[in-house]
Amino acid sequence: GYNWTRIDSVYNVFDMTQSEYDPDVYIASRIKKGIYMSYDGAETWSESNNGIAEEDRILIDKTYFLSENIMIISGFKSNDGEHNQTFIYRSEDQGGSWNLIMESDLNLGEPMISIQSLCKVDDTFYAAMLSGVLMKSENEGLTWESIFEIENRKFYQLEYDQQNSIFFIRAVNTEAIPGKYIIYRSYDSINWEECSNNFHDDFSTIRIILNPSEPGEIYASGVNRDGINLEHPHFYFSNDSGNNWQQVYLDGFSPTDYIITANIIQETNEMLICPGESSIFRNELNFVSVNDETVSNITPINLSNFPNPFNSETTISFSLATEYKENSEISIYNIKGQKIKQFSDIRNQNPIMWNATDEYGKAVSNGVYFYRLKINNQKCVVSKMILLR
Repeated sequence: GYNWTRIDSVYNVFDMTQSEYDPDVYIASRIKKGIYMSYDGAETWSESNNGIAEEDRILIDKTYFLSENIMIISGFKSNDGEHNQTFIYRSEDQGGSWNLIMESDLNLGEPMISIQSLCKVDDTFYAAMLSGVLMKSENEGLTWESIFEIENRKFYQLEYDQQNSIFFIRAVNTEAIPGKYIIYRSYDSINWEECSNNFHDDFSTIRIILNPSEPGEIYASGVNRDGINLEHPHFYFSNDSGNNWQQVYLDGFSPTDYIITANIIQETNEMLICPGESSIFRNELNFVSVNDETVSNITPINLSNFPNPFNSETTISFSLATEYKENSEISIYNIKGQKIKQFSDIRNQNPIMWNATDEYGKAVSNGVYFYRLKINNQKCVVSKMILLR
């Protein structure tokens, strides 16, 4: 990721997809320019708008490959700056020409048909629409049939657990303020049930991650609508297809981190994650349950600091058995979840004095800080302190 080459022929790209059938073929949608295709591994690009109306080239937000030659795109028409009409086009010749197969006008009360997520099960394609409608096609996207709809919801993500034959949809409840994202589950694509009932009330899912190596294992990342809450971290885990969830801390991350997106690498059983306002990280699947019995058995911990709030320095104290101290550490994070200070060897440091400086000795600014005691290289306890100079 250190050396990048700019491709001058294609810019203002809204969406780009690589063909899973031919890795040299790419499709990209450009804002106000429509569709561009590459057939040489994204080295060169050419315009491919044959059959696409000019007003439909303004905002094409989704591009999909259904087979080696068949593709579909969806987007919004632009009329006097309004985006109240949606459409779907289909190509049978790798983008050489396009045919309009569906369109809708929201001003006439018609549902929005913008495809937000797509998956294939055997020979059937399923599409989650922004309007809260699930559609299916059994003829490679030529015609679509509505099979499920729920009012006051918008669909954003559709996943399919191949091993257990279970569909998952991430949707937003538009009646909630702010909108709350929830998860629905179905075994037949027709009958659906909410499967995020035991999430914390203020937890809002922004990503569903299925583990292809472990049947029934599913992760849900998100944000707390009530802001940062140490008792309710931003990650949930289920090993029974969403029947039961447990809150977890990701090893190496602050509970203030919220995960924008994540993917699991099946070959190595690693997770690629992107925390908010941060970079991409790669690590083994390793998390800490909030209610982990191993943590509660290491008693008493009594992690605290005094004074709190403080204006120049504070004392961090804890009670921990000697056998756990050798591989334990304390880290301090700012409100963005960025680690600013670490005390790696705490065997002979109890209590620990922190003078409100970072690893470079620079004074930190006023605000809320979190300190985490990582026990025996895996278990975590977290608390909060406030700096007021």
